[in-house]
Amino acid sequence: MRTGFFVRESFRGIKREKGNTLLSLLSLLMAFVLLDLYFVGAYNLSFFSERLQRGLVLQAFLTDELSDIQRDSLQVSIGALAGVASVEYKSSDSALAELERDLGESIAGELSANPLPASFTVEPAADRKTPEGLAELAEILKAMPGVEEVLYPESWAADLENAFAKTERLGMWLFIALSAGVILLTANTIRLVLKSRAQAVAMYALLGAGRGFLTIPYYLEGIFLAVMSAILAWGGVAWLILGVIRSTLPLALFPFTAGLLTLGLAVVLGLAGSFLGIKKELKV
Repeated sequence: MRTGFFVRESFRGIKREKGNTLLSLLSLLMAFVLLDLYFVGAYNLSFFSERLQRGLVLQAFLTDELSDIQRDSLQVSIGALAGVASVEYKSSDSALAELERDLGESIAGELSANPLPASFTVEPAADRKTPEGLAELAEILKAMPGVEEVLYPESWAADLENAFAKTERLGMWLFIALSAGVILLTANTIRLVLKSRAQAVAMYALLGAGRGFLTIPYYLEGIFLAVMSAILAWGGVAWLILGVIRSTLPLALFPFTAGLLTLGLAVVLGLAGSFLGIKKELKV
């Protein structure tokens, strides 16, 4: 019975302040749209980062004097190194055929001999796909007998790591700023509702109502506004990604479980905003 009373009181407060509630709902909606776009961007950035990191490999070019037995032994030795996920041999003929595929034309007839050396494509383990890890592994490979040269995207790996680190820091500050905005918007809405209900709240207090009885409807109102804004924002972002942007960019929505976490975040932010608005306005 008391739960029903609290819910009815919270909705009465929303109805009494329709104008302020609508403005707050729209403001919160925009804040949650930006939050959802941040989450979608962070999820896709992480996905693309993993794909790019899978392309971080080292090419160990072999000397011409290396025999088949020595080559096989070297491949086993490289595969046994700590931090190596896989080793794939590429003969000089395979390298030339791959070059012709990339160029889209045959160049074998124009060459007196195949200038491309045989090589091993070495894929590092995930924890070695850092600028330091790649450099360390490259030095180990260079020191092995039969390896003439080792190439890998040294500057590209460092630039990639720096770019993702800066993007993550920027995203974290954006998340903090938007979360603070949601809290302040909710607090302001609850404060205005409490101000309009000051006489009724004072009357309930005189009749002996405790602070919990007086504040629960406003906590529910703050949660309702935040959750409703989050649901509408999620629907709008889903339509934007699936119906508009995906036709030109291969973006993905973040998983359903992350959507549930967004609703949980809305509840927390709504509670925090309600607490702040009640603390500022309620004097009993």
